[in-house]
Amino acid sequence: MSLQFCGVDLINSSNNPHIKFAVFDSIDLESTKKELHLLSQRIQKINIHFKKYGIYPNDNPFITIDIADNIEIIKLHMDIQKIFDKVSNKDDRGYFVPGIWNPDCQLTVSFEKAKLATAVNYLGKTVLPFNGKLERIGVIEFY
Repeated sequence: MSLQFCGVDLINSSNNPHIKFAVFDSIDLESTKKELHLLSQRIQKINIHFKKYGIYPNDNPFITIDIADNIEIIKLHMDIQKIFDKVSNKDDRGYFVPGIWNPDCQLTVSFEKAKLATAVNYLGKTVLPFNGKLERIGVIEFY
């Protein structure tokens, strides 16, 4: 089964809709997996509230959905940052620094700018806000 969003395959890609807590130039993948597994044993599923869409209208745009801040998601972000301070060389652009990071769920990888109007039309048919749950933690590898 495959989910298509404006011609972008989400389900059968390495980019299932996800919340980014950090980005890395390099990472000790095995240590990261172990640390994240330990963290996942200590936390419960987190209720999240999806509130509005965001569009990054670059040459190859991508779409996100903003998540309302709550104490559980902020604490999880801080816990993940502590783990990754030990096991990686973080991206140095500063997007994921506590206090600057904005929780959102990336819905698409970049797609052709010509499809942006189709994407906006599709999003306009979706009722916001709505609730969801954060149920798992993992690492997504991009090349």
